[in-house]
Amino acid sequence: MKTEKKLIVVLGVHRSGTSTVARSLVTMGVELGDNLMPGVERDNQKGFWEDLDLYALNEEILDAIGLTWFSASVIKSSDLDILRKKGFYEKAEELLKKKTDKAKVFGIKDPRISKLLLFWKEIFERVGLEVGYVLAIRNPMSVARSLYERDGITLSMGYYLFLTHIIPSVRLTENCTRTIIDYDYLLDRPEKELLRVSESIGLSLCKQKSSEFISNFVDFDLRHTRFGSDDLNLDRGCLQLIKDIYQSLLAITYGHHADSNSLRTKAISWYSDFEALESLFQDQNARTDELERTIADHGIELAYRLKVIEETDQARKDQHARADQLERIVADQAIELAYRLKVIEETDQARKDQHARADKLESILINQVGNIRDSLAQDASQAIKGA
Repeated sequence: MKTEKKLIVVLGVHRSGTSTVARSLVTMGVELGDNLMPGVERDNQKGFWEDLDLYALNEEILDAIGLTWFSASVIKSSDLDILRKKGFYEKAEELLKKKTDKAKVFGIKDPRISKLLLFWKEIFERVGLEVGYVLAIRNPMSVARSLYERDGITLSMGYYLFLTHIIPSVRLTENCTRTIIDYDYLLDRPEKELLRVSESIGLSLCKQKSSEFISNFVDFDLRHTRFGSDDLNLDRGCLQLIKDIYQSLLAITYGHHADSNSLRTKAISWYSDFEALESLFQDQNARTDELERTIADHGIELAYRLKVIEETDQARKDQHARADQLERIVADQAIELAYRLKVIEETDQARKDQHARADKLESILINQVGNIRDSLAQDASQAIKGA
């Protein structure tokens, strides 16, 4: 059941100007909440205009189904069952009701929503909000280059991320209130683009807020890369599918073609091509994962062998240290034994010297006793003769 509350959802890939587009909604009376992600120097220093609670929940959702914001896959119908079982439907519904409770028109922006739009559309329906979508686009060359400079993502992967965000955004917003805005076009002619977007989503543009936005947030110095359509067409590293999608959406933005059945027909074809490409990409990722596991297994085996060698070497060092210690002990004991033998030898020699001295003294004493006896016998003989 619909309510009078309106929700404006900003869609688009990272580095495509979604932050600037989100902030521009304030000029149309859209509230973005009071728990916003702060700006970072050299990376959206004027702010991300992204609700931190919504960001945290999207990270949880991606993790629950084994994805990240830079994954090569988007959410599938089978993933919705996982999210139901894990209670994410209730979490998302409760969060969205809380955020939109006091706002007549509330706006949300997080590039992850584009990959998770299949899930979030069901939540929007459950809450009963009137939803309008603003799809931010930017030259894929600028997106890929910016992702490379900020996150180190390869240019080919940057191009592919353009698809994983834009394809669901276009495909799943058919027959919905939707407008498309090009980031470079917004910076070049902000007054006209703000008016066009506000009219497309049924909101009134505040001239004063519009002037403040243009003065404070339209900053060409923050746009570090800009490529034209000719640059994109000449880039052989970009798939023709990506070029066709961007040129078709850009034509709608410039007002050359209406966002109608022609786009719906193209979107069907784009989605079919994307599914084939996604399957190929997943096969490549599977082979890459298998190769990484093989390398990891070899790494583990190598680490084990190095550890065995290290432990063997350590054991050898311990044995050598023990042997050195035993040699020192034996040497010390040998010195102690030699000392004791020397003491014993010296003691034995002293004993022998004492015996020899005693024998000598005994001999002398015997001789002296004999002499005394002889002397006494002679004295006695003389005495008898004298008598």
